[in-house]
Amino acid sequence: MWLVATKKKISAPHKDHAELFRDAILALEAKRKSRIFCFIEGEGDHICPQHTLPRIFHLRDQLQNLKTLEILIHSSGGNAGAAYRIAKFFRRRCKTLNVIVPFQAKSAATLMCLAADNIYLSEYAELGPIDVQVTDHLERGAHPFSPLDEFKSLEFLRDYAIGSLDYFTAVLLERSGMSIKEALHESIPCITALMRPMFEKIDPLKFGEHKRMLSEGEEYAQRLLKAAQNSNHVEVAAKLVENYPVHDFVIDLEEAEELGLPVKVLDNAEFEMLQESMRGLAHQGFYGFVQQKRKRTAQKGLAVVPKAVARATA
Repeated sequence: MWLVATKKKISAPHKDHAELFRDAILALEAKRKSRIFCFIEGEGDHICPQHTLPRIFHLRDQLQNLKTLEILIHSSGGNAGAAYRIAKFFRRRCKTLNVIVPFQAKSAATLMCLAADNIYLSEYAELGPIDVQVTDHLERGAHPFSPLDEFKSLEFLRDYAIGSLDYFTAVLLERSGMSIKEALHESIPCITALMRPMFEKIDPLKFGEHKRMLSEGEEYAQRLLKAAQNSNHVEVAAKLVENYPVHDFVIDLEEAEELGLPVKVLDNAEFEMLQESMRGLAHQGFYGFVQQKRKRTAQKGLAVVPKAVARATA
């Protein structure tokens, strides 16, 4: 989701994507009076301890005592523990922490957003639920699933049992003339026999294991929200883990606001600048600050390409 139709085209034909991106970020920094750290993951990348953490921590010398730090995020998610560590890393190094999401910050990237004082979302942006995704190659194959599936299944069985008991009891009352006590006495054994085979398939040990997995993401969320002084940190974290039917559910601007997150609308002109300039980073990604333009050299008349920008075009 990189391109959205807009009325105005910003790109200049003579500029490559790296220059366009650098100019856009520098213009936004000047306008917003902040430093913008770019956390843009390339195609197929995800937040992980082995690769993402070293990339971010390597730049720690550039992240010291900042007044307002803004993280430009584009990510489909990844490891919750790594996202939590990155969020705390940014939180410790500035007075005010904002997050800018033009397109998507899903799953673990949503977790990162929870540490922010303000979350700027475009009208096309989306966050997502933070229920952890796991794999069970032995029983389920390579396709990841949410441990929340078991809890939702248990909720369904519970509601189904109650509904069936109500139905059986009502039928007996209507057709047999029994008292309520007699109807319940006859209905309960029927419902027990109906539900027992399904409940017996539940493995308490695996159920407990999956509960702990879900608690990990919820606990991380609570702590990050609390650090951002969100008074409803317990309630918001629980909703982000439990309230959505699928992991890919879209949490847009309005939904995030209803959840109680500190969201603000990303200015449309700023979004257009980011949309056009980020297009060239769709495959390789970019982590870090962009550097100020350097003056042309006296001998060759060529602009010196900043290392950070050069890495983005490699």
